[in-house]
Amino acid sequence: MIGLYTVFEHHEAQGTRAALAALHECRITFPVGIDAQDPGSEGPQTMRAYGMQGTPTTLLIDRRGYLHIHKFDHLDDMRLGAAIATLIGIR
Repeated sequence: MIGLYTVFEHHEAQGTRAALAALHECRITFPVGIDAQDPGSEGPQTMRAYGMQGTPTTLLIDRRGYLHIHKFDHLDDMRLGAAIATLIGIR
């Protein structure tokens, strides 16, 4: 599991320091990357590439790169866990 810190407004104020503070506050312990801004267009690169509307957004992508879940808003832990278990072959 990895996370992605995506800033879609107030870009100047939302750099690495703000990301680290948010991760600490939310007790996030898994790896998190910061979505890169594309100076030539609106919004962060990954957010735009996957058509993300805001946060939170959950994407479940398998090892081949296929997108299985694309959910804007909270995703129930049981549903996500079941989908992951199915992908890795746990019955």
